[in-house]
Amino acid sequence: AHSAEVLILDEATASLDKRTEKKLMGNIRSFAKQKELTVISITHNLMNSVQADQIITLSNGKLVSTGTHEELVDQCDTYKNLWLKQISKGIEIGVN
Repeated sequence: AHSAEVLILDEATASLDKRTEKKLMGNIRSFAKQKELTVISITHNLMNSVQADQIITLSNGKLVSTGTHEELVDQCDTYKNLWLKQISKGIEIGVN
């Protein structure tokens, strides 16, 4: 049997409560690291992307910017504004 090298998640935690989402994201990160997988995660919840090696920011289907969370908060207004909006609403999901 051949194992996959890429795991694609599309809003994988969208309908989970915060506690379950945090646990699942931690398990996914551990599993991906152990299996040396590339994870592509499509999400509107930026907290699930904070630890990503690379984040791709899209707006209206077009590439806006790429970088780490820190780079995007510093250099990409689209990402920064969404991040600040989510933080102000108290979204604290997925960070271990």
